Amino acid sequence: MASAGEGLSLAQVAGACDVFTIGLTKQGALFGEAAVIVNPALQRDLVSLVKQRGALMAKGWLMGLQFEALMEDGLYLALSKRAVGLALRMREGLKRLGIEFLIDSPSNQQFPILDDPVVERLRDLVAFNVIESLPGGRTAIRLCTGWATEESEIEALLEALSGLLA
Repeated sequence: MASAGEGLSLAQVAGACDVFTIGLTKQGALFGEAAVIVNPALQRDLVSLVKQRGALMAKGWLMGLQFEALMEDGLYLALSKRAVGLALRMREGLKRLGIEFLIDSPSNQQFPILDDPVVERLRDLVAFNVIESLPGGRTAIRLCTGWATEESEIEALLEALSGLLA
């Protein structure tokens, strides 16, 4: 999904790395993530390793159907680009509120740093993950966008945070 935010195709990503992943759940799939192993030297014994570690899914055709549907006609990248665009809009809105970030993420995942009391009040308003407790009573959280995120949800989050920060 992050590659869509950078304007990269899957072929460009494959040409730039040995391994990358394609996640499906943020695009509306029931489950699934693929590890795409581009480097042939890393592919050796993969099937055996997957079986040994218990990661081989029985009836994997169901996951395959989801991949096929999402990859058809560029749907996956279109959904990814939209989700990343909304995340970047969220990031800019959070920056306007004076919020700092743990990292500068080009993806659908953003990592704002908030005072602990704000984090506690935010729990009742929006789902997020706590990433790291920081010195000075601050916490880095993870906010994500996905295929179903609405622009109105981003605006509601920004409005709620504006009120909590006031």
